[in-house]
Amino acid sequence: MEVEDSSREYCRRHRLHYLVDELVQQVVKSKPQDPLSFMSEWCRKQHSAFVKGSLSTGSATLKTCSLEEVKKHSSQSDCWIIVSGKVYDVTSYLSEHPGGSQILLNNAGKDATTMFEGIHSPSAKEKIAEFYVADLEVAGDKQKPSTSSGSARRKTCSLEEVKKHSSQSDCWIIVSGKVYDVTSYLSEHPGGSQILLSNAGKDATTMFEGIHSPSAKEKIAEFYVADLEGAESKQEPSSQPDKGLAADQFREFPLIEVRPSSATAKIFRFEVPPVDRTPVFPVCSHISVRSEDGTARSYTPISTGPGYFELVVKLYPEGVISGLIHRLMINSKASICGPIPGKFTYKVNQYPQIGMLAGGTGLAPMLQVVHAILEDPKCTTKATLLLANRTEDDIILKGYLDGLVEDNPAKFAVFYLLDKPMNEQHPYRGHVSADLVRKLLPSPAPTMHNLICGPPAFNNACVEVLKAVGFTEGAWTIL
Repeated sequence: MEVEDSSREYCRRHRLHYLVDELVQQVVKSKPQDPLSFMSEWCRKQHSAFVKGSLSTGSATLKTCSLEEVKKHSSQSDCWIIVSGKVYDVTSYLSEHPGGSQILLNNAGKDATTMFEGIHSPSAKEKIAEFYVADLEVAGDKQKPSTSSGSARRKTCSLEEVKKHSSQSDCWIIVSGKVYDVTSYLSEHPGGSQILLSNAGKDATTMFEGIHSPSAKEKIAEFYVADLEGAESKQEPSSQPDKGLAADQFREFPLIEVRPSSATAKIFRFEVPPVDRTPVFPVCSHISVRSEDGTARSYTPISTGPGYFELVVKLYPEGVISGLIHRLMINSKASICGPIPGKFTYKVNQYPQIGMLAGGTGLAPMLQVVHAILEDPKCTTKATLLLANRTEDDIILKGYLDGLVEDNPAKFAVFYLLDKPMNEQHPYRGHVSADLVRKLLPSPAPTMHNLICGPPAFNNACVEVLKAVGFTEGAWTIL
């Protein structure tokens, strides 16, 4: 393992993946009669360039890099981010990032300074130097205030005018008596677009002051449009603003309740100020819990209420974060950031049927989708859940799930798959199989989608089963 890690670090340090890609492209482009001699000469020239200080990524050094260039590198196979005016290629680090790959991918091709500075430890800030590509062109220059909706900037603006700008294509918000056009920022907001859209055309001061860091409060100045009519020219934020959840900053939240859920899992309730307001979690979003050494793990809240959210956490013998949470005493605090958008964007009635394959605590994100379906009387989607566990004692929230099925038989069904059931008469035994999926879940159709969540081996096995049943790429999402 040490040899493998050392080799990976060596490749990163010398940017070998870039050199190999560039070399292959040059060979294909030139089609030389003697490929080996061509490659040898090409490598000699690159070495000469490196000695002269002109090599960085397999071609000419990028002393500076434009924002337009960074935006081109915004995929899982090619992921660049900007932090404090410097450009980093974190593609090779996605699978190793302690907070998961999704938070990096959400910021791919964008300025991730606010997210990075708010939630990373000093050691992480040293680590990112390994992935340096270039300085950002004109780094540090302030952009002119946005007027993305095409309207002229004005000194004051009425509340009635602000209310007209309340859509995804034209989104204004009010913060502390000032009006901001955040339309162009929706896709870049670290906490996802939904929390901004839920405040479109409204006064978002309470939401904004409660969950944002000082750097975010500087960032919003770029989108200033006008002062709100009738508002004081300068409104000072509360001397003790609500310290709610923030997607770009880890904050401390106290544990206020613990109750068992299965033989190895418990439900943990954390308090979030203000206590009279229910925290908002977009469907399939998650939070990240961090230890003192910077180790982090993502969890999906299973429920929320006024001033709290709940996590279901299974205790693993070698689990750093699961162990940390299970050791918490009442009123002791955990370091948490979120909500962080997930890989699946839920839309009402987008699919007539959704199949769900969950392993153990992989049930959590499925519950968010189920709640969204069942709580909306206009939603006609039916969700069918196949929940896999080792034994009956390992099933999480079984009584709750059975109650949901009993109350909503037309919109929700659940089947329990057990590897080693104590009851020999249990109908569904073993592992997820093509026969079982054909029998229990909706058949392949363009209007049907599958959600998968569990350990990596479980997820991979489910994908192969879905392929065997007849589903094609794009018919499933691994949460």
